[in-house]
Amino acid sequence: MTMNINLDLEEKIKHCYEGSIEKIELRQNALIVNFDNGLMVDLRYLNRHEYFIAWHFGDKHWQVDTAPLHKELRTFPNHMHDDKGAIVEDPLTHPGASAWDNTHGLLDAILKSPSLD
Repeated sequence: MTMNINLDLEEKIKHCYEGSIEKIELRQNALIVNFDNGLMVDLRYLNRHEYFIAWHFGDKHWQVDTAPLHKELRTFPNHMHDDKGAIVEDPLTHPGASAWDNTHGLLDAILKSPSLD
């Protein structure tokens, strides 16, 4: 299942972000995308409900995941780790949505502003 998700995402990302991808690497359990502006994105989908997406820009790191740990957040189980290490509500992804819908929305947002400012 994971490899099929990655193959599908790889094709859609290549098509949609064709002019701004420096390198895309398909792995068994991940898809790593390096953009020409220095943004690196690590996509790991187990299924529509369980995923981990991290992005790096310069020396800063953010991630969204669905580990069911933060019940106090309105977006539980999904949450975001910001560049300061705080765990906050995830404003971008929705468990149950397609991997492409979540990925496309997130990539559009972080390509404009990696810190989501």
